[in-house]
Amino acid sequence: ETSSTAQLEELQELIQERKKVDNLESTKDLTNITELVKEETKKEQVEEEIDVDFKDVKDNKVVTIIIVLIVGILLGIGIFAAYNFFSKPKKVEEAPKQVIDYEKVINEYGKIVSSEAKKYIEEFDEIPTWQVLSDLITYDDYEIACQVHNIYIDGSIYLQHCKVNNKSVKYTYGTLMEDAKTGKELNIYKDDNKYTVSGDSEPVGSIVCNTVNCEFYKAFDKYVIVKEKNAYYLYNYVSNTLDFGPFTDFTLLNYNDELYGVYYTVDGQNNIYNVTLGKTLKNIKGSIDFNKEYIDTGIQYKYGYLITSDNGYNFINLKTGNISFNIKEEIKSFIEDIKSGILYITATTTGNKFKVYNSNGKLMFNGEEFTDFKVLDNSLITFNETTFKVYDSKLNIKVTSNNYNRILRIYDSFIVVVDKKALKLVDYNDKVITTFEQEWSDDYKIFDRTFEYNTEKNILKLTFENTSEDKEHNYIMYSYNFGAKLSNVEEFDTIE
Repeated sequence: ETSSTAQLEELQELIQERKKVDNLESTKDLTNITELVKEETKKEQVEEEIDVDFKDVKDNKVVTIIIVLIVGILLGIGIFAAYNFFSKPKKVEEAPKQVIDYEKVINEYGKIVSSEAKKYIEEFDEIPTWQVLSDLITYDDYEIACQVHNIYIDGSIYLQHCKVNNKSVKYTYGTLMEDAKTGKELNIYKDDNKYTVSGDSEPVGSIVCNTVNCEFYKAFDKYVIVKEKNAYYLYNYVSNTLDFGPFTDFTLLNYNDELYGVYYTVDGQNNIYNVTLGKTLKNIKGSIDFNKEYIDTGIQYKYGYLITSDNGYNFINLKTGNISFNIKEEIKSFIEDIKSGILYITATTTGNKFKVYNSNGKLMFNGEEFTDFKVLDNSLITFNETTFKVYDSKLNIKVTSNNYNRILRIYDSFIVVVDKKALKLVDYNDKVITTFEQEWSDDYKIFDRTFEYNTEKNILKLTFENTSEDKEHNYIMYSYNFGAKLSNVEEFDTIE
């Protein structure tokens, strides 16, 4: 490039020099012609006797000079034009632009993407994310980016709003499937109170799994657990949403058809996922004792979880995830107040006595102990051997019973008591329903067939064994018809 520039400059200098020379020669020629014309004029004036032949020679010389002058002028003009031509830079011829067939490019790219998607689904049994799939694509001809890239269960794809080499194009690839499934679809049926994935009735819900070959594991009200590959996932089949997963080493916290949580272990740590709140309590110290009878009630799963640890029982509050309290005594049962939603926890002390703690770990009723309890009509009823108390939903005392000789039996709507020498039925307001005419004796003993209550006929039969020495019969039966409000007493020697 430097050499060409030097040559061009040298040529320009030569042209300038030649132009100067030509200008000088042209000037000299014009001067000489003028002088010659003057001399000839003088000669013509002085020598009038010149021959005609000499005059013709003179005229020819003038013509020659004029021709030379004209040639010089034309030569100067040619040199000037050549200078202008060579002094201007030449235009570089541009290569013809390449025409890109954008539709063909998008189709080629789409086929490659779809091929990789099918390979991935076949190998991993799931639809890849675009981030995963894009790392598998090899296409170097053009730089392509699409805003819409749907991947379907069969490996087909849909591309839209694409750019080729950063230029937006109008072409798409594939077919848009608005209701396309991303995984296997499972319909949930409930027949004969059992959940299945096949049935003759209308399904109660459905889900679309993340993978193409998920397996049904178990279903509850609103929720279904499926196995995908080597892990389990919790779906809400009413809203068709994935709520929790994956998890492997787990126990379901449910009561009948109600699922409250998933108790699972990861890397040796115990965790609980609460279904209702959608919250996970992680790294719980201790473990749930699933061998306890009270676990079967399922009541605790609604409010929190009782965890067995080295220092007793810890109750974990669902809303905060914090340990509400610690109880050293053995937990026996749970009581739920239906109206207020307060969870009461009862624990044994000595013998068969109980105490009540609320869900914040506060010892209720000044630590008073009792022998039995019941929750009815938003009320808590506590019993001792001779009395009972009824508390409202705020644990305010409503009823304190008389001090009876004995409380024999507790039913949902009445209580069997011994009041001095009389056997009575009283309600939970401590009002007498009936008093049997036959006196009660401490010689009457309870046995395995003592209490018989026919709820359909609404008839109560209380049969006792007579152990007195002067007895006339071996058994005595007190009966009461609640519908007819009639009581009766019978004695007999044998029981059929």
